[in-house]
Amino acid sequence: MRPTFLALLITMFLSSDIEENLTRINQGHVEEAITSLRKVLEESPDNARAHELLALAYLRQNKPEQAEKEAAQAVELADDSVSARITVARVAIARQNWTVATRELDKATQMDAGNADILLYRGSLYLARKDYKMAVASLSPYVASNPDEPYGHYYMGLSQYGMKRPDKTVEHFQRFLSLAPDAPEASRVESLLRSIR
Repeated sequence: MRPTFLALLITMFLSSDIEENLTRINQGHVEEAITSLRKVLEESPDNARAHELLALAYLRQNKPEQAEKEAAQAVELADDSVSARITVARVAIARQNWTVATRELDKATQMDAGNADILLYRGSLYLARKDYKMAVASLSPYVASNPDEPYGHYYMGLSQYGMKRPDKTVEHFQRFLSLAPDAPEASRVESLLRSIR
């Protein structure tokens, strides 16, 4: 049975409402996002994307165990979701579980090799492992094709800082601050910039 036009409209509306929480999380309004996502899950407990975003919110709160639980639930509900796989990898990076992070990013690559977020978080994985050269190699194509995405510049700045390249560090950190001045990471970036100058 095909969904009605009204059902499709409702699904589209709920989807856009859920995605607003990603913006909230990235801007540091985590509690607001968590409240909104919990309401979604009360009505639709099998909503994989809501579990995925809740995992990211808990990561922002530095609650990796809760984040891991939500990310696992997202993958269980949507095994074929590339973004859910990337979320599991992000949680694994936060928990320094390099094996799981690598496995999930490899699975995501097999599912959608052209997904730019895979490059971003593979770069994040190398950065967490202090393999700055590989981090730069992974992040460079991401930043080149997504010049207005702040977190590419954030991770690239940290990688260049690790490689002791002050000019490149400043370039990427300043770009990050211009794109996301209110991001939770902004104070850390400003502190690192002061240490360079």
